[in-house]
Amino acid sequence: MASISNDPNGRKRIQFVAPDESRKTIRLGKIDRKSTESICRHVEALLGAKIGAQPIPRDTAVWLSSIATTLYDKLATAELIEARPEADNPNAFTLGAFIDAYLAQRDDLKPNTLASFRQARISLVKYFGEDRAIQRINAGEAEEWAAMLRKEYAPATVANFVKKARQLFGQACRKQMIKENPFESVRVPSQVNKSREEFITRETIARVINAAPNPEWRAIIGLARYAGLRTPSETLALKWTSIDWQRDRLTVFSPKLEHLPSGGFRTLPMVPKLRAILAGAFDAAEEGSIFVINRYRNGTQNLRTQFLRIIRNAGIEPWGKLFHNLRSSLETEWTQDIPLHVVAEWLGNTPKVATAHYLQVRDCDFERVLKSGAENGAREAQNAAQQATAAYRSDSRNRSETREIFDEMPVFAGNDGESEYAPQESNL
Repeated sequence: MASISNDPNGRKRIQFVAPDESRKTIRLGKIDRKSTESICRHVEALLGAKIGAQPIPRDTAVWLSSIATTLYDKLATAELIEARPEADNPNAFTLGAFIDAYLAQRDDLKPNTLASFRQARISLVKYFGEDRAIQRINAGEAEEWAAMLRKEYAPATVANFVKKARQLFGQACRKQMIKENPFESVRVPSQVNKSREEFITRETIARVINAAPNPEWRAIIGLARYAGLRTPSETLALKWTSIDWQRDRLTVFSPKLEHLPSGGFRTLPMVPKLRAILAGAFDAAEEGSIFVINRYRNGTQNLRTQFLRIIRNAGIEPWGKLFHNLRSSLETEWTQDIPLHVVAEWLGNTPKVATAHYLQVRDCDFERVLKSGAENGAREAQNAAQQATAAYRSDSRNRSETREIFDEMPVFAGNDGESEYAPQESNL
């Protein structure tokens, strides 16, 4: 009724079919074969008692009283036995209360990160239960939760939830509330999604900027496309004092990178087109303004919805990932002529992140290589022709010199009556 399966690295698991015909798995971790077979026998005894609605055999009942809490909880999770009362497990901490206590202590979390943790909490509590003891959540269930997420959400969202769960239960491990992190082995999906990449040309963004309703919106769009600022966080944090008009530079503050040695500040060049846009916004700004963007600082403002309206007013079909693709387009553009590590420093990411999430392959990249190849081929053909001509001329000179040498040689009569050393046309 129950079977033993071997996983990589010596890990063992017991599988069986429950009375409701659902498949159950008990993961034992690294354990010897003899112990695994003993546990399997008791699992079969528990399963038989459950199916037949009979008392648990005495030797299995004695065994249950002696096993560790971790294994006991795994058997309870597999619904072979009833869970121990919480009074018998003083270290038990319910899932909802544990997450709430963790988040209450993390006053260093940024608003977006805190919101991400809360979204993960909703998913975890919905699947495992608000009052589920964290000690009773095993690796198998964690995998099943992740599998459920993959059916409902995009890979990036699944990866975010799994990482948050791993972080939460990692803290529980460090506090010795649990012995092992059940989410540690859950595979994190790739967060790289190239399907929604789109390069936004300067011609396209110029039309969009011309359709913007006011100087501040032109500045929002210009800062995203010509400076690669993250929108809205970095754009709304930009102050007039952050603009160095004399040296054409911007000093940008990123709340996302505040924990780094740089304090979240970086400096990047202000290109002429962006300078003109910001100058227009400066002239239109109210006296005493501190921030470049003022009208849209209210949290109720939905920049994405307004940006969609501006793009459509420009007669352009909106692209995916509205602001991200503007930043991506700039980074792709800059790296054509500037080393990647320099561009990454300006835009506040790393070469690895830039390559995975920002840099795009454009049609012009193919055309440039093909054109370069054609030019190289023509150049090689020209060089080959020049070398052939030079070789021909050299060979002609050699033949002329040879003829002169032969003409100056004395002629002797051979035995056959023909002249020896006479030049032979067929050889020359």
